[in-house]
Amino acid sequence: MQRIPSLFLSAILTLLSFGICNASLSVNPDSSIQKITSIKEFQEAVQHTTAEDLVVFDVDYVILTPSDLVARPRAKKVRRPIFKAYQKEHGKDRFKLLWSQLMLQTKRRHVEPEIETIIQELQNKGVHVIALTAIGVNPFGFVLDPIAFRKKGLSENGIHFRTTFSEERKYWGEESGFSEGIVFSGSQPKGEALVHYLEKIANHKPKRVFFIDDNLSLVESVAKACHKMKIPFQGFHYQAHVFEKDPEVSPAFIAFQIEHLHKTGEWLPDAKAEELFVKSFI
Repeated sequence: MQRIPSLFLSAILTLLSFGICNASLSVNPDSSIQKITSIKEFQEAVQHTTAEDLVVFDVDYVILTPSDLVARPRAKKVRRPIFKAYQKEHGKDRFKLLWSQLMLQTKRRHVEPEIETIIQELQNKGVHVIALTAIGVNPFGFVLDPIAFRKKGLSENGIHFRTTFSEERKYWGEESGFSEGIVFSGSQPKGEALVHYLEKIANHKPKRVFFIDDNLSLVESVAKACHKMKIPFQGFHYQAHVFEKDPEVSPAFIAFQIEHLHKTGEWLPDAKAEELFVKSFI
């Protein structure tokens, strides 16, 4: 049976024909920032922290990761031209709706299983532990309450951030906020969002700050903020080695999942999508 590709798939093939450029890796000159590939390295670094310290975790690709390959780091270069083609055909607003549907429906799991124990051990010995996420507090597509969305994903995986400081929702700036141990930076640099939390909400200056994030520029943002506050800082640029084990995913397979989501509003997990994808060629 001959299959006629949609305009969306045709646009994808056109974009892919130009190839995908490799981004160069920047070298970080700041000795207070260490690159790590295993969460056990971070565990060793914070094992002697006390109640006077602050340990800060990014969420995406540090604590949690989507289970489906399309939203994981190794698929980034493959999904970019596909998403670009979708936006070109359907517009940015429709893409936001589509992406929010994917985020709401895909399951999440720990990046590395030890993360839950690490957070619990820190909390149990009285260390001040919070999350600092780049998502904002404003609605995004079908994600009407990003704060509830973030907390739900964490709690479903056994992660709960609690603090002796304020637990009620706080909002500031265009899309920044705080709720139950989680700081939402939104468009505000993470360093500035952390400073606001410490000065305006916690009213607390920790003895030391330990921060882990998969994005180097965000680690540097927090490092700069701590330097201005004269707080000793240790940052960790976390590039989890587990993602290197992800199988490669084909552009056609991702396009199949995205097109199905667009037409039906249903996200197909990888296993189910693979079954239907194979059948579509029979």
